Amino acid sequence: MKINLKLTFIILVSVLFSCNSHDKMSGNIAARDNINVDEITKQHLKEWQSDKFGMFIHWGLYSIPAGIWNGKHINYYAEQIMNHARIPVADYEQLAKQFNPMGWNADSIVLLAKDAGMKYIVFTSKHHDGFCMFKTATTKYNVVDATPFGRDVVKELADACHRHSMKFGLYYSLPDWHFNGGIPRLEADTTTDCTQYVNQVYSPLETITDELEEYVVSQLTELLTNYGEIETIWFDMGLLTPEQSKHLRKVVKSIQPSCLISGRIMNYQGDYLTLPDNGDVAGYEGIAWDNPASMYGTWGYKSWQKRIDEKLQCKQQIIRLMQTVSHGGVFLLNIGPDGDGNVLDYEKNVLRDIGKWTSANSEAIYDSQPTVFDKLDNACCTRKGNKLYITISDISKPVVCKNIHSQIDSIYCLSDKNLPVNHIMDGNDLVINCKDTPCDLITIVLAFKNEDIKIEHSYILPEEDGSIILTGDNAITHAAVDGRSYMTTQANSWKSWFVDVKKSGIYNAFAVYLPNVDEKVLSLNVGNQTITHTFPGVDRMVQTTYIGKIEVEPGKQEVTLKQVNPASPLEALGIDLKRILLIEN
Repeated sequence: MKINLKLTFIILVSVLFSCNSHDKMSGNIAARDNINVDEITKQHLKEWQSDKFGMFIHWGLYSIPAGIWNGKHINYYAEQIMNHARIPVADYEQLAKQFNPMGWNADSIVLLAKDAGMKYIVFTSKHHDGFCMFKTATTKYNVVDATPFGRDVVKELADACHRHSMKFGLYYSLPDWHFNGGIPRLEADTTTDCTQYVNQVYSPLETITDELEEYVVSQLTELLTNYGEIETIWFDMGLLTPEQSKHLRKVVKSIQPSCLISGRIMNYQGDYLTLPDNGDVAGYEGIAWDNPASMYGTWGYKSWQKRIDEKLQCKQQIIRLMQTVSHGGVFLLNIGPDGDGNVLDYEKNVLRDIGKWTSANSEAIYDSQPTVFDKLDNACCTRKGNKLYITISDISKPVVCKNIHSQIDSIYCLSDKNLPVNHIMDGNDLVINCKDTPCDLITIVLAFKNEDIKIEHSYILPEEDGSIILTGDNAITHAAVDGRSYMTTQANSWKSWFVDVKKSGIYNAFAVYLPNVDEKVLSLNVGNQTITHTFPGVDRMVQTTYIGKIEVEPGKQEVTLKQVNPASPLEALGIDLKRILLIEN
């Protein structure tokens, strides 16, 4: 066997679009089939998926301290300040006496959402602190009975949404730090500085006792009965048993059969999955999902939050929107009004600028289908009918749309058809160059002769010496999906490549990788051939391992690197792959 030493210096670099937008995430089949989307909600789910863009609103008693307690800046989420600052229930309750937000105007918020191009709103009816932003018979700890404000915020926002034809949904926290029915509470740790780490005096993942479950059901019944049509109940946190999840689903569907239920109800009882907060965006095949996002590292208002330039913030959020939409998801972007109910001018300006862009590029967003490309560098793609929409995030770099095998009828800028688009065809690859355009975030339309748009996979070709190089960068990264618990996705479960082998034979397979665990058993599959190998985790340093010999047939085929017998559906691949070398024997 001869090994060409130059191979150790070859790295195929693939420019990554922000948040790994080219990655594909395909769900664990068993888990995916268990996600409970019944016939009654299928049509509503389809409509929700076509809306693409919603507003999240975090507002409550926590907006009053605004991230400060006893004169100290409290790190982490402002809406969880009760836990992070270790505030006793009796002390936190006093905030209700200060709640009199004269700046609150439900109509103006709904109109702001419409200006941004958002199609629905999700409002925090109750967060972990247990304070209810609606009138309830279950507790006096609510916005009508416990505050000088004395008005039902949920009702005002629901009415405003209905007046302005905006769909209305509700966030609902399953843990309740004010409710003490059988829930054990930790004692506050007074020996450490509360700004140094999250001390779980109150746990976001607390057990749902029988008493709390009964309390939750009573409040859900009120919310689903008293405020008109509810687009979605966006559950959050807690530790639910399978029986509890099924019970809550039954309660929701018995009152409003078309109300969508978020995956954070757990135990496969959600109508759609929810990504981790501000999580990586990627494609879920055959699964409805949303992407909850905030403009900064908090959801509730924090007075001392550092904010980047408004124009940069706007661009970042548009890119996140298009990344989400291009992979089949729904983008839910948060605002956090202050303690007086005012939306910050910063957030208003960002949303209105987003709205100018979504208005000019609406055809590429709403009711669109996901990307048809394996990956695009520095861009993302949506589809509608006979058109592809390529949104370019950095106009200084060309975008290459590979392996197009259908006839393009015309190419133009979506927001300005008179704007010249510099492009060439290089074989079956379309190269778009927008560096001279006046826009820094632009959508280019590829209009085809008909709707039968054929895009082939991007195949990796052998090197001049016949060897094949597969890298972590040129891989398609897949994820596992499991709707059983709060964490529903694993973004790095397995990898695949499409290769075009020119010569058959026996190849020696080597891998260069950084281990994340002591050892991991993985299988390398090339066509119909598979070899299994234990990847050592020696000293957590970059290392090379000989996987073994594998017979490779000529032609176009898929190569995969998968886990063998993972302990759980959400177990990570376990290695940071640098490259795999397939070298002729």
